[in-house]
Amino acid sequence: MLASAYVAKLVLFKRLTFKLAHRDLKVQYSQSMIGISWALIQPLTGLVLYTFLFDTVINTMGGNTVPYPLFVYSGVMHWMLFSAIVGRAGTALSANINILKNWSFPRIILPVSKTLVCLVEFAISLPILFGILWFYDFPLRWQMILSPLFVAMNILCALSIALWLSALTVRYRDFYHIIPYLVGFGIFVTPVFFPSTLIPEKYAFLTFFNPMSCAIEGFRWCLHGGTFDFIRYAPSILITLFLSISGLVFFKRQELNIVDFI
Repeated sequence: MLASAYVAKLVLFKRLTFKLAHRDLKVQYSQSMIGISWALIQPLTGLVLYTFLFDTVINTMGGNTVPYPLFVYSGVMHWMLFSAIVGRAGTALSANINILKNWSFPRIILPVSKTLVCLVEFAISLPILFGILWFYDFPLRWQMILSPLFVAMNILCALSIALWLSALTVRYRDFYHIIPYLVGFGIFVTPVFFPSTLIPEKYAFLTFFNPMSCAIEGFRWCLHGGTFDFIRYAPSILITLFLSISGLVFFKRQELNIVDFI
């Protein structure tokens, strides 16, 4: 009921949601010399940097069966989507205090509008991925039609965490400083630039409790094959659902009192 009520509110205020997202895009890139092209440069920088640092190492260790640029780019673009949503939507309320004081609307619109901006940037980075697939002559696979499911899992997980953080940062500004550390640490426990097969066997089970491991590994399976065990990743799917429900409940409880803490 809670989720359906929020969806109904978003539909009712959809024009405001898109207007805020458009405003954020315009503000973010309006005074930039190359504009929204930064959405391409950022994942490309990650591709070049990780390939330069780890290509030889990963191939020497025998943990990768596909060209490393394709492997790492599919992980980097996913992680950038996740980190952008957590970072921007997680501070959406504290960064829009004036709007909260003067306008009356469902507060969840603010983190959702930030998420839409991040999704636009993710979409802009997709042509590079298709270009890499074409360069390495990877054929189209039927599994590719499932890739949006893993993107959706990424968004759901990130937005759920952002709902927790956005409500907490209004009351406790410490979380505003914790978010960058949370994102910076997370990349080292998620197979973004390294394959999960390199994780020691006794610790490998931990990846099945990491929703982002599931999203990235599943996305790679859709693109270039390999193996993906849906059953073993069931815990991460359950954790994502738990984060979603608990995030909505917590945000709802804090929503009415947010202005009191500003």
